[in-house]
Amino acid sequence: MLQGKLSKTSTYLTIVGNVTNRNRFIPGHVTLASTVAMSFVLTCIMSWYLRRENARREQWAIDNNLQPEDYTDAQKYEERQKGDNATFYRYTV
Repeated sequence: MLQGKLSKTSTYLTIVGNVTNRNRFIPGHVTLASTVAMSFVLTCIMSWYLRRENARREQWAIDNNLQPEDYTDAQKYEERQKGDNATFYRYTV
């Protein structure tokens, strides 16, 4: 009889203890939230920067009367070593 009461009491204390003293994983949640927030901020900054860079390149193309679709294959071949700095290159945002 005493064995049954101890078993029920320990089960009750285990359940109540887990509810009242449960882990909240605060360091993990803070790390995750800060990582997501940083990703959002960096995405906004890069989006703004790349749009600004595309506008600058577009203005250069207008000033020099040389649009990206007007480049010949030979002109593109000459600038291929420049990579992202090629005058016909535009970022996709």
